[in-house]
Amino acid sequence: MKYRMWKLYTSKLGLEVCANVLMANGLSGMIFDDPEDVVDLLNKKHDYEWDYVDDSVRELAKEEPAITIYFDHTEEGQADMEKAMACVEAIKEQLEDPDSTWAKLDLGRLEMEISVADDEDWKDKWKEYFKPAHITERIVVKPSWEEYERQSDEELIIEIDPG
Repeated sequence: MKYRMWKLYTSKLGLEVCANVLMANGLSGMIFDDPEDVVDLLNKKHDYEWDYVDDSVRELAKEEPAITIYFDHTEEGQADMEKAMACVEAIKEQLEDPDSTWAKLDLGRLEMEISVADDEDWKDKWKEYFKPAHITERIVVKPSWEEYERQSDEELIIEIDPG
């Protein structure tokens, strides 16, 4: 199934402000890309919190905050996407009004990006974050779709899939 992926680039504060406006207008199912969440993940407090972080996840800490909503390729989905776009235009008008309480808020660039996404594209996307992991010097756990060559005759490989 195809979807329209609508993405709004904003600021940390803009995530909250824009999400509130979108929800007040009946829009939901948002995905928040907040680079501070990645920073919190990377600054783990305990060794057991995670054992592997892919480099692509580390790069997310450098990304701009954004809100993403997927809309169906239907008339209703189109109407909801237009509603989201109208919400952003209303926010921009509030920011430009010198008498508005929003005039001094930094909500980022508030630029929208629309693309087409197919659920086949993300059906298996989660798999890229699961890699072989050394549990001990001898034990390696790996998902079935990942290749791994034994490093020594002593090494034990456990193949198990997450979930």
